[in-house]
Amino acid sequence: MHRARPSSADGGSPPVRGVGRLGLAVRLAVVTAALAVLLLGQLHHTDDYFPLGSMAMFAQARDPEGIVDDTCVQGRFEGDTEPTRLAFGSGGVGVARSDLEGNLPRLREDPSGLQPLAEEYARHHPGAPPLRTIAVCVDRYRLHQGGPSGPPEHLVLVEWTVR
Repeated sequence: MHRARPSSADGGSPPVRGVGRLGLAVRLAVVTAALAVLLLGQLHHTDDYFPLGSMAMFAQARDPEGIVDDTCVQGRFEGDTEPTRLAFGSGGVGVARSDLEGNLPRLREDPSGLQPLAEEYARHHPGAPPLRTIAVCVDRYRLHQGGPSGPPEHLVLVEWTVR
């Protein structure tokens, strides 16, 4: 089936308009801003600007004979002697694992940054006993031929006594 093409007054194809100076300037500004955000995210090793920044948890190759850390959050409740793992996300401590990992250097410098996580957990679990402590921890797996070579080593990276 043959489709009719729009025509200009002289019977030919319509004229193609080029991008004006303002349109070109806007396009260049948008591309420059996107590249700046991408560079900032990569240099600061943060996922805060994703998808225009680092998504570190998916961007790293693993050595099949190396080490893999599985980040976790744990809390010790009033009356408990052993810590309990707490969930990430809106039903748990209110942050995603990647956000917590991206902020780990700041939390190590100032553990009081864990207080809002404890408050968020309490808000979502009003019937739970109060948290005494909250901690960021890792289960460190040593790999052999790409798989775990034994049980993980559990390490507490930063801990905070909840107010």
